[in-house]
Amino acid sequence: MTAKEYLRNIRDLHLDIIAKEKDLAELKQQAKSLQNTALTERVQSSKSNSSNQTIDEVIDIENLLINNKTMCNKLMISAYKIIIQISEEKYRRVLIEYYFNCRTWSDVSDVMHLNKRWVFRLHGRALQEFEKKLNWPPKSHYKATTDHDIIVS
Repeated sequence: MTAKEYLRNIRDLHLDIIAKEKDLAELKQQAKSLQNTALTERVQSSKSNSSNQTIDEVIDIENLLINNKTMCNKLMISAYKIIIQISEEKYRRVLIEYYFNCRTWSDVSDVMHLNKRWVFRLHGRALQEFEKKLNWPPKSHYKATTDHDIIVS
């Protein structure tokens, strides 16, 4: 796994958490409206089942979010410990803005007051520095079992 793949997994997991949080908010709103309907109308079994199903979905997503947030935090802490070892401040900043803060490249260039092309160059150099700081064996020793798991063979 390369430095870019490692950091990309963190970003993807973080973006997935954000999307699931939005889904959860929508489901909670849906459950709330189903509860209000049940209170004002005569309870029918289909509405009750729908309400129970929605509540089950909310619980499932909440549990998944807890697990994903824990994993994401561990990955971010481990990556951050490597990033802070990079001496060049602009390299650290581009990695944090893009991978941790989930900004677009345009947003990163705006925040850093640089053109996008220069941000891409900084990013490439930052990844090289990040890779140097990793204490991984050669890439051939790794195989990914999932998007976020690494096994040393």
